[in-house]
Amino acid sequence: MSLVTRCPKCESRFLIEPDQLSEHQGLVRCGECSHIFDGYDELESKVPTLTRRLPAQQVSQTPAVSNPFANIPSLDLDHAPTGGEDSTLSWESEPEPQTESIRASASSTEPSVMRHRSVAATVDSDTEPAKTSSLASPTSREPRLDSLRSADIALRGESRQLRQHVPSSDPDFGTPQDGMNMIGILLWGFGSLLAIIFLCGQLVYIYRNDIATNAPALRSTLESICARVGCEVSLSRHLDRITIEGASLDQTGASQQEGQASEQILRFTMRNRYEKNQPWPHLILELTDPSSTVVVRKVIAPHQYLPSNLVDQPFMAQQEVKLVLPISVMGPQINGFNIQKFFP
Repeated sequence: MSLVTRCPKCESRFLIEPDQLSEHQGLVRCGECSHIFDGYDELESKVPTLTRRLPAQQVSQTPAVSNPFANIPSLDLDHAPTGGEDSTLSWESEPEPQTESIRASASSTEPSVMRHRSVAATVDSDTEPAKTSSLASPTSREPRLDSLRSADIALRGESRQLRQHVPSSDPDFGTPQDGMNMIGILLWGFGSLLAIIFLCGQLVYIYRNDIATNAPALRSTLESICARVGCEVSLSRHLDRITIEGASLDQTGASQQEGQASEQILRFTMRNRYEKNQPWPHLILELTDPSSTVVVRKVIAPHQYLPSNLVDQPFMAQQEVKLVLPISVMGPQINGFNIQKFFP
């Protein structure tokens, strides 16, 4: 059954088969303007109905139109002619239909997908003259509008059902692949959490002294953790804020003789200019001869130069301590010295 579709651009109307619409997913190219449109959306819902039959003379003299099949009523070959007419028709008395004009108009108006239908129509008109002569038969029936509408509705329902079964490109949820993705996300989250905890532990380990200095309440906790790890919690260290002033090296007793020990006394003042407590630094004492060559170098720990009452205490903020350290030197004559500080 042929349907009528309309080009939305040039308003041309064409006959088209439902099979052709289904084969091309409803897309049709207009034969007039070459515009591609959806044939399902442009189907004519109202099919023209013939109200009266035309005589044979008027049918043969009807001019060609844009759709030559619109004026041709449906053929009913199941009903025989009524009356006393002879079943054998005289071809000489019947006017010959103008099939040439119909062929020209049909080939110029039908879309590219309907060209083979026009050829079939012309062949039928040439090879079967009995069907052409039935155009003037008074017993032919008019096309039924309700059947065309029912076929149109069935075609639209089939096209919607085909479109609903088109596979979607969106990912389906609840598949095994989604479960694997969820497991991967959980593993990545757990690994990220472990990495953050490890990074925080590294920061606490590196800056444990600063944390203990700025938050004294956490010192005991940090010391217990370091006892298990094998580290030590001390005060914050700012060596540049510790100064040594007024250092002097005095010889006691007689002048040094060659091959005898010389008793020296090192006096100096140490000051903590930092606003917070610091640990006591280690000292490096270098003794030089008259040529400024270092002949003795000695490392002095805090418990060696501090009095007994300060050994177990930190170097308090803004604290100033005067220290005296006796030194015994065996060897060359000492003419000068140099004292430095450092944190081990």
